[in-house]
Amino acid sequence: MLEVTVHGRWSRRMGLDVYNLLRRCLAEHPPAIVVDLSGLNDPDAASANMWLAAARAAASLRPPAQLVAGIPPARQLAGRLRSLGAVHQLPLFATPGRRGPPSPRACRRPSACT
Repeated sequence: MLEVTVHGRWSRRMGLDVYNLLRRCLAEHPPAIVVDLSGLNDPDAASANMWLAAARAAASLRPPAQLVAGIPPARQLAGRLRSLGAVHQLPLFATPGRRGPPSPRACRRPSACT
């Protein structure tokens, strides 16, 4: 299982960084990828399509991987994902407090931040 933590304000640049990180994660064919979005600032839910595409990509692996996202339920992104019916492809769960220092972009544990 891989864990990815995304922290900071969503932007095109961050989207590219996250896309590249998730591609590297999927190349490892893990059974699951947990994406912690509790530190993501995405008030417009602009990243919703990225998470849906990543969940579809994970499911298309052979054997399939499960992508799950941790996000506080009151966030705009969580509401947007629920309204899109994403919970069928991308299970959402509320995350507790952070487990370490945040990175400005994305971090895959246990390796170093990107």
